[in-house]
Amino acid sequence: MKLRAVVAAILLSSSSAFAADCPRNHPTSAFEALSPGERSLAVYDAFWRNIEKNHYDPQLLSRAEVRALRQQGRNKAAAAGHPANLYGQVLGGIISELPEARVKAELPPPSDLPAPRRYSKSPEEVQRLADSLFGGAGFDQATIRRGSKDIRVVTEVRPNSPAEEAGIRPGWRVVSFNTNTDMRRNSFQFSGEFLPLDPMDALALERGDLSMDPPDSRRVLKIQYAHRPLQARRPIERRNVGDDVRYVRFDDFGDDEFMKPVYQALREAGPDGLIIDLRWNGGGQLRQAQKLAGMLLGDVVMGFQQDARGSAAIRALRPGHRYQGPLAVLIGPGSSSASEILAAAIKDHRRGKLVGRMTNGSLLTSDVFPLPDGGLVTVPTRDFRSASNRRLDGVGVAPDVPVLPTLEDVRAGRDATLDRAVQLIRASASSRRPMPDFRRRDELYPPI
Repeated sequence: MKLRAVVAAILLSSSSAFAADCPRNHPTSAFEALSPGERSLAVYDAFWRNIEKNHYDPQLLSRAEVRALRQQGRNKAAAAGHPANLYGQVLGGIISELPEARVKAELPPPSDLPAPRRYSKSPEEVQRLADSLFGGAGFDQATIRRGSKDIRVVTEVRPNSPAEEAGIRPGWRVVSFNTNTDMRRNSFQFSGEFLPLDPMDALALERGDLSMDPPDSRRVLKIQYAHRPLQARRPIERRNVGDDVRYVRFDDFGDDEFMKPVYQALREAGPDGLIIDLRWNGGGQLRQAQKLAGMLLGDVVMGFQQDARGSAAIRALRPGHRYQGPLAVLIGPGSSSASEILAAAIKDHRRGKLVGRMTNGSLLTSDVFPLPDGGLVTVPTRDFRSASNRRLDGVGVAPDVPVLPTLEDVRAGRDATLDRAVQLIRASASSRRPMPDFRRRDELYPPI
């Protein structure tokens, strides 16, 4: 029913790029009474006040180049005229110049939206469209952060999907991506442009060692096909692999009720080994990552979170149960935020092997603030450093054992990353050594 409701909303209303739950201001009568130049300056000054008050790095605004940028922008804002110029040229120009700031600005919604176009669809047709839309392209993509740049890559290709048939491969760079609704055919049509990469270049791109500039158009491959229904991936999966190695995958750090099966899987894991799959985990509640870390690491420092007030240690929560057998964690470009924090802690405390591909590199926590004209500014309010004092935003967490699945793996139904993790677990179990004592490990990593 949830998928049906989402697709019904797509079909029965016009799409909008504006989030419905954002805390927008309605322009006041006093704001409306200002001249166009004064309105632009009011928006501009509010934009900077929100950055100044909330940005995780209070040193940012004290830099001479940022102070000069702020003054130059104010002069331009007074002459901006139309809001599109203010947001697109003035604020957009500042955002592009701010060093590693990750600030975003969004125009107020237009007041003259066209009336929704309505379609008549039966519940069965809507459900079929839902099945086709969600996963129907046959591949997953992720936008990874490397330095100040964002880039999209193919994370997974589903077997027996139109993407697999079209020859799309894990690790390719996604240049463009569009899904259009074809109401006459009751289908979704995918069109995309990809930069094919061999495995070495694909891994170099994810490390940030390959150029992220726009690719030569002569090397870009254009692919088009129709979506078709594919079975949705369950949000949690638990099973045994190999002999008696426990495998658990969960795709976000949800609330206590959502995480119950995950914690149960850890309690059930035996001495032969445990594999935790974070390849599609986009993050969620940090507290849940702390609880899981406690079950794997004990009472240790996972890293340090910085906001405008300073830096504070993030500790794993004391567990009621501690798993001490062999451990492997699967990671990839779809692993972001809290899953990266957990992966980094496991690596820093040498608790297990990270297997797969570089993580996303999205460690900043951002909040959205309203502007007086109804626009929005997004400001990163918290940053994270690992227990070994490494900044991970724009970098990601590197695997100990890199694995990039091939299209041949996909077509054969093989999970090359999982297979490699099982091999490592078996090798670890066959040469079992006493577990190191992690209880005082945090003393090696003083706060920044």
